[in-house]
Amino acid sequence: MPETLTVGRTTCDYLRVAEFLDHCRREIDNPGLFHVVTLNPEMVMQAEGDSAFRQALNQASLRVPDGSGLIWARWYLRSNFWSLLPSLLAFPFVTVERVSGIDALTAIAQLAEEKDKSMYLLGGTDTQNRRTAKRLQEQFPALRIHSAPDHAYDPDGPDHILADVKHAQPDILLVAYGAPN
Repeated sequence: MPETLTVGRTTCDYLRVAEFLDHCRREIDNPGLFHVVTLNPEMVMQAEGDSAFRQALNQASLRVPDGSGLIWARWYLRSNFWSLLPSLLAFPFVTVERVSGIDALTAIAQLAEEKDKSMYLLGGTDTQNRRTAKRLQEQFPALRIHSAPDHAYDPDGPDHILADVKHAQPDILLVAYGAPN
């Protein structure tokens, strides 16, 4: 079970990459939505003044720390020492890991291959998506992966992209528009 702490006006679920993969493994066969956010300090700051963004973060099933600032914040928020020096000296002994977007992507791709689940890459450029899909396919040859055609971000979703996602019917949708999009 992750340790959940309030950071600003949202929360962060602290766990190791292996624990993240175990959590995803337990959820992948469950029906319904399992929404994961790789949270970084910029997103925490955006959530302070943007209530819709904050609500989207807080409604996620899991918010993992993607940024050393959130790892440090965990130590600082739990520390009996409020001065900066003891917190910085203790930082190397923190027992959690950063779960970066690429760590999450790789872990989920591995799991998708194991469970014969399909993935859809949404966001980024067409070139970035093709490169990502190619690298994932090299690492996980049995992975079924589809990527969105090049498009600009639109909160309502361009119709042709929504139609493409619906047509692909992926088991896993990976979104990489960046924050606050």
